[in-house]
Amino acid sequence: MTLLDSDVWGGKFYSDGWQDSPAEQPVTEPATGDRLGTVGLATAEDVKRAAARAAEAQREWAATSPQRRAAVLRRAGSCSRSTPARSRTGWCARPVRCGPRRASSTRGRSA
Repeated sequence: MTLLDSDVWGGKFYSDGWQDSPAEQPVTEPATGDRLGTVGLATAEDVKRAAARAAEAQREWAATSPQRRAAVLRRAGSCSRSTPARSRTGWCARPVRCGPRRASSTRGRSA
């Protein structure tokens, strides 16, 4: 399974795990118009539950010691650096519309 594995997320949304959705939205690449896949659309009730869970998680995070939070962020940075650069290029190139050359230059600049 990879981050971009549409078999995992296609037609779904993420809220405490991938959830099936009764409605879908196509996702297209703005620069080319190519269809990338589909994502699920959450209902107002889904958003309400997700917001409540996020508020709970924020309180838990705020209560976490600075040392533990730093360890979590260092681990996230380590995971980012251990992912091959070729895989990471798409993470930056699509959302912020920078080219692959710029996306590659961000390597190693995480926490």
